[in-house]
This record gives sequence, C-alpha cells and structure tokens, in this order.
Amino acid sequence: MDLYDILAGNKMLYVRLPTMAKETAALNFAKMLLSDLRSGVARVQALARSQRPDPPHLVFADEMGSYVMPGVARFFEQARSANVAIVPGFQAFGNLREVSPEFADIILQNTWTKVMFRFGGADSAETAAEIIGKRKVFAYSLSQSENESESSPFIRATPQSSTGQGGGTGETWRENEEYRVAPAKLAALGIGECIVTIGPRVYHLRIPYLQTPTSDTVEFRPLRHPRRTPAGWQPLDLEKKYSDYLSA
Repeated sequence: MDLYDILAGNKMLYVRLPTMAKETAALNFAKMLLSDLRSGVARVQALARSQRPDPPHLVFADEMGSYVMPGVARFFEQARSANVAIVPGFQAFGNLREVSPEFADIILQNTWTKVMFRFGGADSAETAAEIIGKRKVFAYSLSQSENESESSPFIRATPQSSTGQGGGTGETWRENEEYRVAPAKLAALGIGECIVTIGPRVYHLRIPYLQTPTSDTVEFRPLRHPRRTPAGWQPLDLEKKYSDYLSA
C-alpha cells in the first residue's frame, strides 16, 4: 500500500483490524499505519495548493482511543493545510486523557465539527456540555407581601387602640449562565440522536439507520429515501456549503 498515492489520487483504503483475535498485533499495526499516514500527509503538504486533494481527503479512524499515541496530535494540526480531514471516533473523553491532558486539549482545539451521541458516564456528559458552551439567561422573579398589625396598651383607661396594614410588590431580573445543552439531555439522547457543533452553531440531529442486503446474489444499488421539506421550511444544503465549515 502506498498511502501517499492513496491521498494524492483520491483513492479509498479500508483497513479492518482483527482486535478480537490478535489484539496486540492489530493495535501495533494501527499505530504503524497512523505513523505512515502522517508521513504521507507530510508529502502531500509539500505539494502545490492546486495539487492537494480537492475536496479534502477523509480519514475516518474508528475506536481511535485503542491505538492513539501522543504523536498523532501534531497530525491533526498539520493535516488541515494538506486538505486532509480527520474524523477520530472515541467512546469517551477519558480515552484522550489517558494519553495526556495536553493531548486531549490539542484534539478538541483542532476539531471544528464535533458529533456527540449519548454518553453513558456523567463525566463525559459534563465535559461535552462544557465544550458546547454556556449562554446567559435572565431569570424573572415576582414577590408580594402583606402585613397587618394591631396594638393597645396593657393598662388603659380608654378603649383606644391602634391598627395598621401594609403590603408591597417587587420584581427582579437576575442574569444566570446555563449550559446550552445540559448534561442530563446529553445522557438521555435516544438511539441515533446526536448533538452536532459546527463552530458556535449547535444542531440536534437524528441519524437514520440504513440497512443493505447481505446476500451475495443481491445487486447493491444506492438507497434513495424520499425526502420532504415541510411547508415554510428551508433545507440546510450542507453538501453545497462544505467549504464554509473547514477551518483551513
């Protein structure tokens, strides 16, 4: 395999690691593959801008927490200028912090788009909520009070006494900060639901589950699903705006 030829020629490479049968060998091979891929990206980066992949070459590394290493952090920083988009898949933020706290910060800072599915642990949900950010909200409160009093001397020669009544109403506005997406909502996402952040923008999406036939005698064809836009709504047309979401 020539990884430079795959990157520069817009070709596709699929690597399936036998982690269940040969875990140690498979993970070591994955680390070697990432190192060679980084070298290939360095060669692509040295090309003229017109010779770099367009649209950007996509590298999807699933379960990257199993074979990640500190040197991959620089890979994320340099790949953007080579028109190579890296999509790392992690189960939890703890996989990033196992390498080092600095490594986790570099990965988060160099990923413009983040897709967050349901988190099983409270720590990861709170970290995701912090990444999404907070917003300022105003809390309104209304208070009302009434009082009544009556008094008279203990010893008196006349039936005179004094009474009084009073009341008041007050309203206050208080500025608070709250999560844009609360950790409880992140932990309660359903199957296929996710929160997507593209820079400062936040979207709540539902990913469809697509099934393809598994029989060898069945001819594979692209799946066309009917799409209907409700009246008064406008589609996002993300496929036409992909260049707006690249931070390179």
